[in-house]
Amino acid sequence: FIFMVIAVSALFGEPWFQCRMWDSTDVSNILALGDNYESSVLFIISGYQYVSSAMAFNFGFEFRAPWIQNWVFAMFSIGWTVLHVVITLVPSPLSCFFRVNCGNEDITVGSVVSGLVQIQNPFNTTVMPVSFRWILVTIMMANLFSNMAWEYYFVNGLLQRFIDKYKGKKPEPEHEPQYE
Repeated sequence: FIFMVIAVSALFGEPWFQCRMWDSTDVSNILALGDNYESSVLFIISGYQYVSSAMAFNFGFEFRAPWIQNWVFAMFSIGWTVLHVVITLVPSPLSCFFRVNCGNEDITVGSVVSGLVQIQNPFNTTVMPVSFRWILVTIMMANLFSNMAWEYYFVNGLLQRFIDKYKGKKPEPEHEPQYE
């Protein structure tokens, strides 16, 4: 949530950004509501938060295989990371499939409707400046590393030692579990 607030705050601080105002109370057309910079930024950041949370939760528990042995999960994590970075940095038919970072010249059949639908905002685009796209990638990576650090050092480190101390357990010697 904090990283979404940071991303939207960064968006509202950009000189090129104009908050979209609707002149209608009709909310039946989801494409007209979603074709704006605010929803694009929230989609990019929140979509990657799912990936980064899954990566962070892979740490811990002595019976869980390390990343290097969990190659299917590692490949999915790398794949989704590449996908998010590409749709954030490169306006293309792939990003237009998600109606993110899309101009009318790149529209494609999307995930919501079956036909070609133009970008429905006054600018006819949801493409953001390159400098802001790099800000979004930086926020995504900061979110990833902070999630991993929190899970690895605090939840599985300090918090676990505190719980063990509270329950009166002696800390076990550091050893690597053996996996087959």
